[in-house]
Amino acid sequence: ELLELLNERKYKVKWVELPPHAVIAWEKEGLISFDKEGKDDWRQFSIMDYIWLHIISNFRSMGTPQALIKSLRDQVNEPISLEFIMDTLRLNPDLIDNIPSEEEREIIKKYIESGDVTLDNTYFSYLTFLIVE
Repeated sequence: ELLELLNERKYKVKWVELPPHAVIAWEKEGLISFDKEGKDDWRQFSIMDYIWLHIISNFRSMGTPQALIKSLRDQVNEPISLEFIMDTLRLNPDLIDNIPSEEEREIIKKYIESGDVTLDNTYFSYLTFLIVE
């Protein structure tokens, strides 16, 4: 549910609080992409788009080259599976201690102790994972 909420494109450009010409330029430069039905359709944004657009804005204001921002975009959008995350925690149990919620720590510990590795094929991007965390 949270992933759907974060990725639901329902907000207009005014909501992202950035100049529309900048957003269009970044789209042309390949820093962000939008699915549009027709050529006259309005761009709609998700919460994830909002965050990424502001990351772009901050990097551009610091003079970060476009190629570096594209590389970062590719890296933070690389899919990671829930199974990979759990396997990483199983191999590095000290990481579990960094999880703020005691309830979440206990759930993860029980999962690891159970040996049950049947997880659905849920995938996150690194950016989504960082934001949700």
